[in-house]
Formats: sequence, C-alpha cells, structure tokens
Amino acid sequence: MCWTRSRAAQRGAASISSTTIGPSDLSMDRSDRHFTSDSGATVTLTARAFAKMAEFAAKRSQRETGGILIGHYSEDLTIARIEAASDEPPDSRAGRTWFVRGQVGLAEILQRAWREGRYYLGEWHSHPGASPAPSGPDLSAIAKMARHPTFICHRPILVIIGGNFHQQPLLSATLAAKTGVTTQLRAELYSNEHERLLR
Repeated sequence: MCWTRSRAAQRGAASISSTTIGPSDLSMDRSDRHFTSDSGATVTLTARAFAKMAEFAAKRSQRETGGILIGHYSEDLTIARIEAASDEPPDSRAGRTWFVRGQVGLAEILQRAWREGRYYLGEWHSHPGASPAPSGPDLSAIAKMARHPTFICHRPILVIIGGNFHQQPLLSATLAAKTGVTTQLRAELYSNEHERLLR
C-alpha cells in the first residue's frame, strides 16, 4: 500500500481541527479515542494501539512509517474497535512524505489475530511533524482498497498520526465504503460510562 502526502496536507493542521485529537485531549496511557460519522458509525482506537503507533512513529521520526490495524466489529457492524497496530513490515519503503507498506510477516500476524477472534480493519501511517489530514493519494489508496475484491474488510479504516510523536501526536480517522466513498470522522470524547458501553 502506497501513501504520499501533498504539501497542502503538510501545512493543513488548522483546517481539520474537527477531525483530529490534539495534545490537550491526549492521555497516552489512559483513555481510548473515539471517532464518529454523521451516519452513526464509530471507530474506537484503544489507548494501547495508539501508544504502539506513537512508539513506531517516534522510532522513525525522520520519515513516514505505518502498518495494519487489527480488531473487531460490533455485531451490527456500526462500531469498529482497533485493538492493535502493527509495525511496518521489513520490506516497506519510505521517505519523508511517502510510505509504501510491505507485506512480509503480515499473513502470520493476521492468522494469529484470526485465532484470537480479531480481524484486519485497515491501515495506519505517520506524517512526521505535520498534519494528520489525509492527502488526496491517501484517500485514493484506502478507497481502492475498499473496492478491491481480495480485501475482506467491512469498511477499511485509515488512521494517520501526525505532529510531534514524542509529546503532541495528532490523529485523524477515515472510513472507506465498498463504493470507494471515503468519510473523514469526527473526534469525540466520551465519559467512562460511554467507553464501557462501546466495549
């Protein structure tokens, strides 16, 4: 999977404040992150998965990195819960503003997840020191994946982590439908009571 970032996306953090979680909202070791759409779809990114993404991104902070997202859906398929984020496969290629995810080792990761009752939910990648807003090529890539017949995924999710990975990471989340239409999700904050309901 290839991800690239436009110059506009690198500068556009202020234009997507409704879809990102900023530093004042973050508690890297405590709370899950929730994103919603107008149609009622919810994506929950667990604190553990988010921490792993930030760790992997910080380790390669001079270039982009990424991997796959693993978790499960609610019975009615309206809630996706991301419980794990993989590191980049060793055959991945990357630069400061682009990333091509490799495939080596992913089959084993997904087989193990399947045995645990978890599944492939989508992709994540980083935008070092920049906005987590998806670029045009980012959206095209996840839309193409959604339409591809070999990907068995209800609605692929794209999570991008940007900003300062050590101190102030920012997030965006996008859903792709089988038609190829993408929807950027709003960041939401829930009380503990709501978080329990979403689990």
